[in-house]
Amino acid sequence: MHVADPVMLATARQARGLTQAELARQAGLSQAFISKAEAGQVELDGERLIQAADVLRYPVSLLCLTAEVHSLVSTCVFHRKRSSLPVSKIKQVHASLDLARVQAEELLCDIPVAEVCLPRIRPSQDGEIGPRDIARRVRAGLGLAEGPVQDLTAAVEDAGVVVLSWDLGSRQGDAVSQWLAGHRPIVLMYSAAPGDRQRFSLAHELGHAVMHTEPVDRQEEQADQFASELLMPAKAIRAELSNLDMPALARLKARWGVSMAALIRRARDLGAISDYRYKELNIELSKAGWRSREPVEVPPERPRLLADVVALLREKGLDERAIAERGRMDIRDLHVLLDHQGAV
Repeated sequence: MHVADPVMLATARQARGLTQAELARQAGLSQAFISKAEAGQVELDGERLIQAADVLRYPVSLLCLTAEVHSLVSTCVFHRKRSSLPVSKIKQVHASLDLARVQAEELLCDIPVAEVCLPRIRPSQDGEIGPRDIARRVRAGLGLAEGPVQDLTAAVEDAGVVVLSWDLGSRQGDAVSQWLAGHRPIVLMYSAAPGDRQRFSLAHELGHAVMHTEPVDRQEEQADQFASELLMPAKAIRAELSNLDMPALARLKARWGVSMAALIRRARDLGAISDYRYKELNIELSKAGWRSREPVEVPPERPRLLADVVALLREKGLDERAIAERGRMDIRDLHVLLDHQGAV
């Protein structure tokens, strides 16, 4: 008999942004019953399980997976966001990340794809090994040339990371990531963000994956330092950051695939411009109204790993319904996933 796992049930509900009361009402159940089912005090099975699964738009097979086996009990999640998010929205994003990882692992099962080849290096307490040093090691490990990174997403996927373009449900959140022992690293990227912001967010989350196995002080600052060095290595970019003005920043943005604001900050951090010039350039950026949307569009990078896996499964004779079943997802979610990955 199929019985919903309590943690998996709660995670699925949170991922859909539903309260217990909303799920209960739409499924024709009581809020008290849903509460007890998520606490493991009663079993959600039979017709009631089917009703809940229909409302949640997840297959029964997903709700019945053992959450502990799939590491849904972990809280090791890193979230790059622009400002404070409501607790309910944070829970929804984290739940979406958990389920996306489970579904990706189900799709990837027995498929020959790249093994994870990233190091895990903590910044040293004495400062001898810092985020920038670690970024340089990662760049070398990824086989990146000294200049601009042409396709960071492809390089990260080649290193075994699952990258998904995702609707995170809020313009305030840019990316969320997780790398649990025994699992692949996974990053969910805000699909509507500009390409330059997506690239920096991916580099930032990669920094978390490599450097942080648990939350630490200054982790966001460290991830930003890692991202800056990964995308704008000091040795290659320093000479290009003197005599900055808006036209020069626009040209550099197109060349390096990072925002004008990030270039200004990098120039200041590398001593290529003074603190006074740093303030001047930021004021110019604000006066031009470019804080929210800069000129010069950087094309978004498209993750390909899961889209390629789906294409391979199609070649093996699986139709969309069978692929969705394999991935323990609703077929509508499979369509959304492939659309965000640029697949057809």
